[in-house]
Amino acid sequence: MIKITQQHEYLLVIDNVDKITPRAIKALESLKDHFTILTTAREVPLNKSSFLWNFEIIPIKPLSRKHSLALIQQLSQGIEIEDLALEITFMSRQMAILEPL
Repeated sequence: MIKITQQHEYLLVIDNVDKITPRAIKALESLKDHFTILTTAREVPLNKSSFLWNFEIIPIKPLSRKHSLALIQQLSQGIEIEDLALEITFMSRQMAILEPL
């Protein structure tokens, strides 16, 4: 992959590295300087973090209720929704994005 692509030409998106295997660590160590890697993790044990040395860590916190509602309303503009309040309640329960009332 490295030989046939330009440096930082591609973005590798990895869903989650919480339970990364030793084999995957070796692969990421060889790819980390050539590709831009976007991944998520709640926690990575120190003995498995050797490939993370040059990652930028961006902590993400849940949105406040006010900001969550504003985002839902903004993203739902132009979509026919029969009952917006019911849809917001459904989304908040399914995705757990809203703080409790």
